[in-house]
Amino acid sequence: MLHKPAVSAGPSQSMTDTISILPGRDLLTLSEVADTLRMSRMTIHRLVRRGRLPAVRITRHFRFHRKDVAALLRDGRAPTIYGTS
Repeated sequence: MLHKPAVSAGPSQSMTDTISILPGRDLLTLSEVADTLRMSRMTIHRLVRRGRLPAVRITRHFRFHRKDVAALLRDGRAPTIYGTS
């Protein structure tokens, strides 16, 4: 017999699972984060600009720590430890 998972008021379990299944990658690209969160790339840029999602800038490209994306899903805001420069 199959059991249906309990519905929670928090972030979708499948979204948090998506973060954990990107194998062996600590830094994610902007496109990977946008696809995972089902948001546009512009929305991800806004989250970075407003300080809600820390990013590492490598030349002209943003990279995101997996733990920060997971924290955004879990808490609605990722902790800022290393800034957005």
